Amino acid sequence: YLVMMGILILLGIWIYFSSLPEVDADAEDEELAKTNLSKKSIFQFPHIFLGTLALFLYVGVEVIAGDTIINYANESHGIPLDEAKFFASFTLGAMILGYVIGIFTIPKYISQENALKVSAILGLIFGLVAIYADGFTSVMAIALLGIANALVWPAIWPMALAGLGRFT
Repeated sequence: YLVMMGILILLGIWIYFSSLPEVDADAEDEELAKTNLSKKSIFQFPHIFLGTLALFLYVGVEVIAGDTIINYANESHGIPLDEAKFFASFTLGAMILGYVIGIFTIPKYISQENALKVSAILGLIFGLVAIYADGFTSVMAIALLGIANALVWPAIWPMALAGLGRFT
C-alpha cells in the first residue's frame, strides 16, 4: 500500500505541474448557447444519463470478464486451476492494451463513434469465438474481450458530455 500511495502521490504531482488546458466553464459558442438557452439544469440532457448508465453497465461487463475467466477455463474447458489462474492476467493485459490504444487513437485518429463501433465489432467477434471454439482458444477469446471492453470508456464518456456547454 505504501508503494501504491507513493505512485499516486507522484502521479498527482505530475498532473499538477502538467500543462493541461484551462477549462472556461462560462465559455460557450453562440450556437450551443442558443440551443441550451431554455435549459436550466443538467437533468434536461438525457444523453448524459444514458451515457452514465452505459458506463455503469460497462464496468460490470469489464469486471465479469476478469473475475469469471478462471472458473470459465477450469469448469467449462477442463484447464487445471494452476494454469487457469494466469488468464485473469491476460484479460487485464488486454484491457491495458485497449486503454493505450484508446489514449493514442481516440479522437486524434478515430472518432468516439467509430471507436464504439470497433469495440462492439471486436466484442461480437471475440464473443462468437468464445462460444464456438473449445479449450484454450475459447478462453483466450474471453481474455481478448479486454481490448474491446477498454475502448468503451473513451468512446462513451465524451459522447455523453457532448453539447452540455456551460453545464459541463
